[in-house]
Formats: sequence, C-alpha cells, structure tokens
Amino acid sequence: MADPVARKRPPRADESSLKALKAGYVKQKADEALRKGNYRDAWTKYTECLELSAGREGRDKLLSNRSMAYCKARRFDEALRDAEECARIVPRWEKGWWRMGQALFGLKRYDEAIDAYKKCLDIDPQNKEAEKCLWDAVLHLTTEQVAEGIVRMIERSQEEKKIKMPTVEDVTVPEKVEGMFKHIKSMSRDTADRKRYFHKYRDWKKAGGWKASTGYTERGAMYAGAKCYLQAREDGMAAVKLLKKEKESLHQGRDVDEELAYAFSVVGEGYAAEDEHPDRDLREATKAYTMAVDLCPSCERYKSRLQEYGRPLTDAQITDLLREVYNLSSVDLPPSFLEESGNVQGTSSRKFCVRASVVFTASSPAHVTARMRTGMLSKLTESLHVSRADVIFDGMKVVPRKGLRVHFTINVHGDVLLGNEAKQQMERDAYSCLGGAAMFDGTGVGVDQDCVQVELVDITPLAESKQDTESAEDATEDGEMERSMVVPSRPKLDLEMPYKLYKLVTNDGRPVERKDKHAFQMSRVYYNSSEKPEEVWAEICDGSCRWRQSSSEVKVIALKVPQDLSPKDLHVEFMTRYLQVKHKHTGEVYLEGELERGVVPQDCFWTYLGGDGEDGMVVFLRKMNLELLQKYWEHSTSWWPRLFSHHSTIEWDDYEKDYSDLPEVVAMHHRKAEAIQDADRKQEQLENKKIESRKERNELRKRTRQERLNVLRTGLFKSWVQLERENPRVDPLSGARPSDVDKFGH
Repeated sequence: MADPVARKRPPRADESSLKALKAGYVKQKADEALRKGNYRDAWTKYTECLELSAGREGRDKLLSNRSMAYCKARRFDEALRDAEECARIVPRWEKGWWRMGQALFGLKRYDEAIDAYKKCLDIDPQNKEAEKCLWDAVLHLTTEQVAEGIVRMIERSQEEKKIKMPTVEDVTVPEKVEGMFKHIKSMSRDTADRKRYFHKYRDWKKAGGWKASTGYTERGAMYAGAKCYLQAREDGMAAVKLLKKEKESLHQGRDVDEELAYAFSVVGEGYAAEDEHPDRDLREATKAYTMAVDLCPSCERYKSRLQEYGRPLTDAQITDLLREVYNLSSVDLPPSFLEESGNVQGTSSRKFCVRASVVFTASSPAHVTARMRTGMLSKLTESLHVSRADVIFDGMKVVPRKGLRVHFTINVHGDVLLGNEAKQQMERDAYSCLGGAAMFDGTGVGVDQDCVQVELVDITPLAESKQDTESAEDATEDGEMERSMVVPSRPKLDLEMPYKLYKLVTNDGRPVERKDKHAFQMSRVYYNSSEKPEEVWAEICDGSCRWRQSSSEVKVIALKVPQDLSPKDLHVEFMTRYLQVKHKHTGEVYLEGELERGVVPQDCFWTYLGGDGEDGMVVFLRKMNLELLQKYWEHSTSWWPRLFSHHSTIEWDDYEKDYSDLPEVVAMHHRKAEAIQDADRKQEQLENKKIESRKERNELRKRTRQERLNVLRTGLFKSWVQLERENPRVDPLSGARPSDVDKFGH
C-alpha cells in the first residue's frame, strides 16, 4: 500500500505551454526594443514570436507590431506585407487597415493609402488620427492624380448604373483625365480655396462615392474640359433634372441651390464652348449662367462668366432672354434649353459605318501631330464625300517592324452605296484619300497599301438602342436605369494633349505637380545646388528611359534593364553622339539612340545596383557644351531639348534649370558678372537711402513750417497731424466714377 505522505512527482511540462511562455517572453523583449527605437531587434524578435505562435490567437497583433517596426525602419514593402496579412486575418480590426495605410503612404502610393484609411474609418468613424492621415494623403496627391481618381469614380458610377453611359460624344481615358485636370485648375484659379477639389475628393472618398446628380455634374465638367461640349450640355441638364426633383422632395428641408447653380454652370460651359467652335451658342450660355447667378448670387465666378458671355449679345437679345427666363413659374429649363440640335437620328431603318485601319511606314506617334490628324480628317471628308462630323480618328498603335497603325471610322448612316464606295476607294488608294504627297512629303511617312484593312459594318442595333434609351426612366440615385448602348462620336475638335509622348516624374517614377504655364515660357534658374528643389525627370512614354540634366551632365535611367542581371552581363557603348545599352551575351538592346548633342565619352560612366530608379541602371553623360563655350554668357545654350534625336522635344518651361555645375571657364565669367552686378546694386541701394533720407528731412521741415505758420496766424499751436485732419487734401482727379457695368457686361 502506497505511503499517503509520500510526495507526488510533478507533472511533465506541456510542450505548447513552454512555447507560449517563450513566445510571451520574446514578445516582451520585442516590445521593449520597439520602444527604445531598436527596430531591427524588434522585427527579428517579432518574427521569432510569430514562429512560436503559429496557429495561435494574437497573430494579428504580432503582425501589426512587426509592420510598425518595419515602418519605423522605412522598410515599407515588408510593412505592407504584414499589414495585408493582418487585415486578411481580422478584417474588422481597424489597426490592420491603419498599418496598411501607413505602409502605402511610405511607399508614396497615396491613393491606395486613402482607401486603406477609409476602411479604418468605416470600422471606427471616431478615429481622428485616421481622418487626419487620410487628409494628409489627399494633400500629397498631384492635381493630375486627383483628376485620375475622379475619372475612375465616374467610370465606376457608369458600371454600377448610377449614371447613364455617354450618348453624344466621348474621348479616350487620357483625354478625360486631361479635361478634368483643366477643369480643376480653372476652378482653383477662379475661387479663393485653391484646394477646393481636394476637399471634395476627400469627402467623396470618405462617403464611398457620390449621388447621381453629382456624377452627372462632374462628368459634364470633365467633358467640357475635353471639348465634348454637346455631351457636357446633356450631362449638365441631367444633373439639373435630378437636383430639381431632390429640391421638390425635400420641401426646402435642405438647400440645394449651390449644387443646382453649379449644374447650370456646367450647362453654360457646354454652350459657351470656345471661340469659333461650331457648337458655340452664347445666348444659351448666358441663359444658363443667369440661372446660376440667381441661385448663387455671391459667386464671383458665375458673375464674371455671365458678363463675359453676355457682353457680345445685343440689348434686344438680352431683353428677350430675360423675358424667357423670368416668365417661368420656377427656376426651370425653358423648352428651347432642352432641345439639342445636331443630335437627331436619321429616318433610315439601318445604320452603317466604314472602319479603316492604315499602317504608316517609318513612323512613330511623334509624327502624327494634332495638325496632321486634322488635315487627314479634312482630306477624308473631301475624298469620300461625307460630312466632317462623320469622320472620326479612332486612335493609333505601334506595330513592331512595320510602323504605326492608325484607325478611322466613317459614319455613312443609312447610305450603304456611299459606304461601299468609300470602302473601295480606301482599298484602292488610301494614300491619296489621306492627303497624298501634299500631306506626307518631307515627313518621312508612307502608307503600306498592302496592310490597309477596310470593312463596312452594320451598326443598326447600336443606333436603334439610342431611341429606346430616350424613353427609359431618368437616372435615380439608386441607379435604377438602363445602360445605353449608343456609340458616341468623337468631338468636332481634338483636345491637344500636352504630355502625350513624355511625362514629368520623380526619380522613382512618381508624377510631379504640373507647373502653371505662362505666355513667355519662363522657368526658374538655380546656380546654387543647395537651393535646388526636388529633381524632375522626363520619362519617355514608350517606357525606355527616364532622364534629367544639368548644365554639364545628363543622367539617364534605362528602365528596360532587368533587375536580376549581373553588371558583368551589361555592355554600354559611349560615342560622341551615340549611346547603347545591351546584354553582353544575348545582344538584347535595352536602350539605344543618337544623342541630341555631343558628349565626352571618356568622362561618361554608368552604375547598376539591381534596384529601381537610381538604384537601377543609371548612365552619366558628360556634355561637350560646344554651344555654351562659344556663347558663355547664354547659359541656356547648354540645355538639351531632347535626349535622343528621335524623341519629342521637352517644353522649355516644364521644369527649373540647374546651372549649378557650369564649366569652370563659364562659371568664372558668371561670377565676375555677378560681382559687378552686386557692386552696382549696392551703389544703387546707397543712392536710394540718400534720396529717402533727403525726402524725410524735407518732410520734417515742411511739417515744422506748417506748425509755425499756424502759430503766427492764430496764436495757437497745433501739431501737423491736427492740421491735416482739419484741412484734408482734395484729390483733383477724384470725381464721379463711372457706374459699374451691369451683370451682362453692358
């Protein structure tokens, strides 16, 4: 029988309990390292803790803490991976989305960071820190990025059927972004709040979208900026209808007059178009802005537009316009305001178009300018006997080893005979139809007739669906509407895209804020390297390279070099006017071209670190600067208009000029000139001080004399201040001022 007093053997420790104890101890050490700023030890110990805690609760918090340690150490890629895993494990924990926003912000992916902070706010609406960081991310966006974000919201609203698809005119996505960018810049110039659209974008992001009327208004403003004036009118009027219904349903419970005035202004811009545009109608534009001013009389922008568009009208036209507007029982659109000309469907039962695809040999997108496109469209109009509005430029695409394929669409409506005739004519001689020798001589561009593809297409179902759409219900805020299947046409005038062949970015490819252009193409010059702002690079849109320059050096990042190469596999050839980067063994060329100007080959070099941006393949070219040495006083002669001769020209005022490394002989002359100018400025300052001192003495004598004269005349002493107040000076030029012009500019 066992002894009851005998001591029992202690139970064997469970292995999982030991792991849990060790994990807790390691986590304490990791937390302590994180507090002390020892981030490497922190993430190392958090990693060890995660290995010990595999499959256990609390993994999300460990990932969140390790993400924070990575963020503090500026290792944002690793921080983002941990934050994404944390949000996947516990999607309803706001801290995971917060960490994701921090990592994305560090990676300068600001629009994605905004979405992460928004999800954090969805879970915890009272999180002030997340709201502050969301606004900070919005402020880090460029105006063009805000425009891109709004265009994406418009397209999402169309996909979700909140708003109808465009039915009259449409353009490509880059043109939409450019149109919205122009509108945002115009609004920032016309209003005191320069960040108005940034505030609106933040609010839309936080709300997860917008109502249908806002979608129509913003799309109309976008199309007005992209020269789709007919579509802008239609969208503006759709917004007006929805806002009127909202106003009636609320019974004045909430004032929507500002939104309604903004919608009327969009309609006005659609009618105002631009000078000499075929769709320009100043009478209807004035009518729309009259309604906008009545709804929002404090807006100076609406008043100035009303004066601008109303000034060319006669008094009789304005009287008739006012009678038409103010005879209405409420702020409404008059019947003629809703009638669109040029948008009437034909009576033919079938609709046809000719689609042509032409290959231009020895051509690049840089050759097909807006002027050439306009010329080709005009020549097609004459050759095929169709109206200018029926000929559409549908885009272009580079075809390897062939040239540039350009697409055209010619609408022939119900005339199938005309369509067949146009098809045969293009198949016979597309070169002559597009302008022939008069158009292409001297450009180096030819037409490969064997590659011409032309077809006659029946688009009857697409055309008929527009009539069905007109009888459909209006768009509602809940999106209960039918998607239009109408194929909109191109606008009558193309929008000139300023950055079609290159874009301005930082060294890591992030877009930079565009400068406001001036008529004189002025740009700032820096002679001191410590004063230079962030470097701006020009990235060629074919993805080949990114480059920048100073007065003596050109720095080129070859973007097509793979990151997994060894420097030993690269071969770089420098010549006076030639540069080539290729694979030493396979012969694959990553960058090649004839340089715009000469370089000094023996002073050129390259680096390759296997990363992105300046950590990748970077070539440094030393400029020869023969032009600058001939005219040492004209420092602008050192500036290259392009990197390679086949590239497009970089606009002079796109970014500041870096003259901090001028050649020594030129810098010496510059320092001498600056010293002479400094001496002249100092002498001028001394002269100005003497003049000011003389003026002060004269003024003092004048005041003293004025006081003495008053004592002699009256026997009383009064200071010159009292005398000036009692006998104010009369301005001889002051008089009746002309009355202000009326609100129509008359």
